[in-house]
Amino acid sequence: MPLTFRQPASTCVGLDIGKTAVRAVQWRREHDRFSLRAVSVRSLRLETDGDRESERPMAEIVRTCVRDGEFGRRNLPVAINSPDVEFHTLELPSAVLDAPREEVQQVLRAELQRLVDTSIADWECRHWRLPPTGGPGPSVMAANAKRESVLQSLALCDATGVSCRRIDAGATALTRFVGLLCHWPTDAVVGVLDIGHAEARLILCIDDTPVLIRRVGHGGAEWTRRVAESLQLSQKAAELHKREHGIAAVNTDDRSTSASRTNREVAAIILGSLRPELREVAAEIKRSYEYVLSCYRDHKAGDLVLTGGGALMLNLPELFSDQLGITVRRASDYLESETCRLRYSATQRQAIEVLATATGLSMEPRSL
Repeated sequence: MPLTFRQPASTCVGLDIGKTAVRAVQWRREHDRFSLRAVSVRSLRLETDGDRESERPMAEIVRTCVRDGEFGRRNLPVAINSPDVEFHTLELPSAVLDAPREEVQQVLRAELQRLVDTSIADWECRHWRLPPTGGPGPSVMAANAKRESVLQSLALCDATGVSCRRIDAGATALTRFVGLLCHWPTDAVVGVLDIGHAEARLILCIDDTPVLIRRVGHGGAEWTRRVAESLQLSQKAAELHKREHGIAAVNTDDRSTSASRTNREVAAIILGSLRPELREVAAEIKRSYEYVLSCYRDHKAGDLVLTGGGALMLNLPELFSDQLGITVRRASDYLESETCRLRYSATQRQAIEVLATATGLSMEPRSL
């Protein structure tokens, strides 16, 4: 009688340490789908005590986040993000990639050293093969993480009192997350635009494999600064207006009540202040799609999924869809589809867009 192994009832706890918050999430496995088991979020913003501001140690914040989440299996994968990790596509012969691991690493490091200005002696290098292009094109993606950042992540876990399951990259975690949202066509190039606090990152995938990962623009902090300058407001007030009004909708008429006209006027000002940035982001996304499609000529442009806090801005998907000519949707727009493997209610306190990286981290690589 063959042996069978029961899958764990719950995933591990995905821990996403961002620029503004620490997020931890765990999912309950139900056959091939997942329902939310526990989630915990702690802000990294300074706490105000009268006129004084204090900042808690990171280890204390992480410890509180994990402890209060009532998680099981407290062995955590931790992500390293840009600029502490870089990604490069390389064109290497199959014979090189089929060699023993040590030899492959030597060739990769030599090729990577030619591409960067600084020494990579203190960087950890990993790689994965890319789908065959059918002609000239990249064959491997290399991920380089600063060894110091890896050690800092391990030290943080030790100080927090949890076990580090693995060191991952936020970009690859997002790939696993998007793979849960839909049964994507095998001939589609699916994109993820993660709009975080510091930057907007684009990940293009084929068959659940990231084939391009790059920065395409500034993140929410710079957007808020530009809105503050346009409206002549404080950063805090500008952030509130950005969240409440978003940007002006594209392709709409002017019929509205006086109250909605006021809202639209504010949204139009916000759009005006962000238009150069959003136009440049769209241009970078378009160039990235065109490059990948030139390598994979039998593929077509698929959806672009928006994640991160910046994805919640009103009318942003519609603007990018209009500029790019492809379907652009927030991650939450897929939750009700029949092929979505996540069971997550739209009434949950935390938007799934801000839990995307933590969710991807909670899933085992190559095991979905």
